[in-house]
Amino acid sequence: MSEEQLHDPSAKRERRLAKHFRWQAFFERCAEPLFVLDRRGRLLFVNRAWETLTGVGLGDAHHLVCRRFKPVASDISPEDLLAHILTPPPDVRRGGMGRVRRSLFKGDGTMHRLEVEFLPLLQEGERGGYFVVGRIRPLKEDKTPDFISISEKLIDLRQRRLERFRLDDWTSPLPNMKRLVEQARLASQVTAPVLFVGEAGTGKQTLARTIHFLGGQREEACAVLDCEHLPPAALAALLFGSRGGREHFTAMYLREPASLPRDLQLRLVDTIRGASEEESRLRVFAGCRQKPDQAVREGRLLEELACALSTLVLELPPLRERQADLPALVERLLERSCIGREMRVAGLDADAWALLRDCAWPGNVRELYHVLRSACARSTGPLLRTVDLPSTLRRAVERAKSPPNNRPGELPLEQLLEEAERRLIQLALQRAGGKKALAARLLSIPRPRLWRRMIKLGIVDTEGPDDAREDREPSEK
Repeated sequence: MSEEQLHDPSAKRERRLAKHFRWQAFFERCAEPLFVLDRRGRLLFVNRAWETLTGVGLGDAHHLVCRRFKPVASDISPEDLLAHILTPPPDVRRGGMGRVRRSLFKGDGTMHRLEVEFLPLLQEGERGGYFVVGRIRPLKEDKTPDFISISEKLIDLRQRRLERFRLDDWTSPLPNMKRLVEQARLASQVTAPVLFVGEAGTGKQTLARTIHFLGGQREEACAVLDCEHLPPAALAALLFGSRGGREHFTAMYLREPASLPRDLQLRLVDTIRGASEEESRLRVFAGCRQKPDQAVREGRLLEELACALSTLVLELPPLRERQADLPALVERLLERSCIGREMRVAGLDADAWALLRDCAWPGNVRELYHVLRSACARSTGPLLRTVDLPSTLRRAVERAKSPPNNRPGELPLEQLLEEAERRLIQLALQRAGGKKALAARLLSIPRPRLWRRMIKLGIVDTEGPDDAREDREPSEK
């Protein structure tokens, strides 16, 4: 720029206009309440409309850290309430747009319902991350604060539920897993029945819920029916009874449908084929430990029901065939295992990693989750060590590495009997889905005796406290 331009009054006026027309000045003149968060969730800027709506000035709210995902409580402080309102959903931190509804209680006792929209802006440079531009839109006043508080808690629970069942958690470099993800994405776009085939603990029910949440009926409930253990009368009421709860869900997951009585299997075929308009709305998922043609040959599953369920068949590989996915699975399951704990576990040391890689994982992803959860409960540091892992897991790996060294021609009776007993117990546990009580009944022995023999033989315990919960197969991929 020349010396004449530096002293030109019109040029100075243009430079002043350009200096003042910054993003702050642009947002300040906006009539809607706006705010800006940095990549760490700290409040950087609010405009005048935001100050008028919240009653808090920028000087009081500057550098407020907005990372509170907990819903509103009655004893929450004004600062924590404001941080909760401005906290973006997890999807926004990953670059997606988001929208939430939250409540604001002012100092005069009045309450306002707000809709907060979040727009992430990619930050260039080494630090990376996203700036977040937010807009607050007041909603219509509601005179039922108790209902609003409950509603916000339900929204928070629903958000955490959606976070748990994501198709991204199934991404993998393995060809069979890539095919599985594509099949699941296709299944979410249609309403045809889906049959999941895989060993116990591979994640069949979790993948079914993921497909349900990706579909058009994600707002509706998906019921889970255990066909092996529920009484036939209860199953009939839930599946076909007008007062059994069918009006409360539009999708259902059947665990081991081959265990259904034959008359219920025939009625289920008519339901799947859409005998009426109401029944045609029902989306059916089913999970089997063995392929349907094998169950048909054994006479446990009707061929008509096998054909009706097999419109889409998704086969889930066991964990022993997914060694490449083990690091991602461990990272995700560690994060889930540390929920509610003050100290977070960041990972595993080298020896613990070697132990996990050498394990055969007969209980698949479910067993891996129970192992990591129990290890996190015993851990006292940021990394899990071999001493934190269950002793049964360590003994099983050591036994697999050092087979018995017998001289040629010998028949070690004790070792052969123990090996036969070990295989029978493992087979019973697999058929019982990891439940020791049911496995003991299959073996016709008391449960305490089964537990003692498992400890003696070093069989990894695949049953945990969560086995009685509705989701018995934590995700993984």
